[in-house]
Amino acid sequence: MYLGEQYMHKQFDVVVDAVGVQDIWENCAAFLKPLGVFVTVGIAIKDYTWGSMLESLWLMMLKNPHTPALLGGVSRRLERVTALVNEESMRELGEAVNDGRVKGMVGEIWEMEDVKSAYNVLLRKKAKGKIIVRIGG
Repeated sequence: MYLGEQYMHKQFDVVVDAVGVQDIWENCAAFLKPLGVFVTVGIAIKDYTWGSMLESLWLMMLKNPHTPALLGGVSRRLERVTALVNEESMRELGEAVNDGRVKGMVGEIWEMEDVKSAYNVLLRKKAKGKIIVRIGG
C-alpha cells in the first residue's frame, strides 16, 4: 500500500481517515506508531444496497474494533467520530461557514431536472468537491 511504502520509516502518531477506506485501517500498522491512534468517520459503503450497508456496519461495529491482531485484526487503537445533527449544531456550522472558519469546495452545480446525473456522479465517487442541486428558479 502506498502509505506503508512511503512512510514506514517515519510513522505517525495519529491518522485521520475522513473517507472511511477499509484498506487504510487494515494496513495502518505500516505507517502508524504502535501506540498511535487511527481516527475514522466510519466505513464508506461500496454502493447503496442493503448488503453494502450491512457489511459496513459489520466492519465498523464488530470486526475492526474487536478482532485481535492474532486473528487478523489490527494492533492499533481505533477511534470513531460521529456528529450529532440538530438545530444547534447546524446553527454553529452555519456561523462557521459565514465567518470563513469552514470552507467548502463546490464541485458542480446541477439543475433539478438533472438530479439523476448528479446522483450518479456521487455514486461513482468521482465528485471533485460538493455536488449542489439547484431547486427552483
